[in-house]
Amino acid sequence: MASSTVIPMPLRMPLRVPDWQPPAKCQFAVERQPMSITIVRSAAELAEHQTAWEDLARHAIEANVFYEPWMFLPEWELLGRSEDLRCVLIYTTGPSNEGSPKLLAGFFPLERARGYKGLPVTYTQLWRTPHISLCTPLIRADYARDCLNAFFDWVGEASESGSLLALPYLSGDGLFNQLLTDYTNDCPNLFTIEERTNRALLTRSANSEDYLSLALSGKRRKELRRQEKLLRELGEVEYVEFRPGDEVEWWLEQFLSLEAHGWKGAEGSALGKHHETRELFLRTMRAAAARGRLLMLALHLNGRPIAMKCNVQAGVGAFSLKIAYDEAYASYSPGVHLELENVRRFHEHPQLQWMDSCATSRHFMINRLWTARRSLKRIVIATGKGGGNFIVAALPLLRWYKRKFKVAPPSEE
Repeated sequence: MASSTVIPMPLRMPLRVPDWQPPAKCQFAVERQPMSITIVRSAAELAEHQTAWEDLARHAIEANVFYEPWMFLPEWELLGRSEDLRCVLIYTTGPSNEGSPKLLAGFFPLERARGYKGLPVTYTQLWRTPHISLCTPLIRADYARDCLNAFFDWVGEASESGSLLALPYLSGDGLFNQLLTDYTNDCPNLFTIEERTNRALLTRSANSEDYLSLALSGKRRKELRRQEKLLRELGEVEYVEFRPGDEVEWWLEQFLSLEAHGWKGAEGSALGKHHETRELFLRTMRAAAARGRLLMLALHLNGRPIAMKCNVQAGVGAFSLKIAYDEAYASYSPGVHLELENVRRFHEHPQLQWMDSCATSRHFMINRLWTARRSLKRIVIATGKGGGNFIVAALPLLRWYKRKFKVAPPSEE
């Protein structure tokens, strides 16, 4: 059977505790607190704001690890095109911060592009790559509505913003969605919701056994027990969890090796096949480990991983980033067994209340196992310039036409 290299596991390193928590309140009423805009056009310049940025992430209305400094900066440095990117930083000296240094109230990474949906128009959108699964901007809870107003004021005035503002991969529920709903209801410019989708979300039940008994039929659970029994006949089976202080390099190299031996390696999409994606994975996961936020889990057979999963914690929540398994053992469903163990460990965790799958909406396995859903949406707002309102008014008709004559995509497994 195919195998990946086993790397000896060295000593441990210290723990740092994650500190983001859902805010006790959010500013919905307009108070017109003073805001100032700073435009940053390079990763090096953005790094100068890192202290303020990290403080914002700790006090944001919603968690988004993809827009935190330790994940976003490597993304920009390795995969970004500086001429197209800029970050809008919104600082405040409002009354609740009087006499103190300016607070960073909002972080909006933007990309300027041309040709929205094939139309000859310049537009701006929240920046994402295939490795960014959520684009909800970071907004400080105490200044939320005034910050959002300041951002849209800048969009309307800045010549570089184009005719449209596209906001993809937004959280479709929660405080930001409520905040944006209030703004768009008051906004004079037109907007349209271009896409709505759901993806699997793991939420806490009374215990893991109750959860799994509801998620899986008795027949399916019996079959999984049979597969695990057969797997144990091959040798010692063990579920191993990354602990704060474990040597992170051992875990990361094992994951990259395991993924490279699977179908992603064969088609050239494995993280380790390209310098940029390999470095992005290593740098961000090292940073997660240093912050005590890396949640990795492995299924070992005779001391060697045959399935591994990589999650990152964000206070009471977590984001599931990557999973890999040894295809030589596919008949035993090692990935599914690891997900079952992930559900058990999730329920044992003292803080976690939810875990975002970051999966596609048609992911067959995870949709059957994780019973809750997280809503996402893509919204397009006219900036008030260059015929944007006319284009937004026409988008629903264009969307209807394309859907009417397009075959639905196949289900993903």
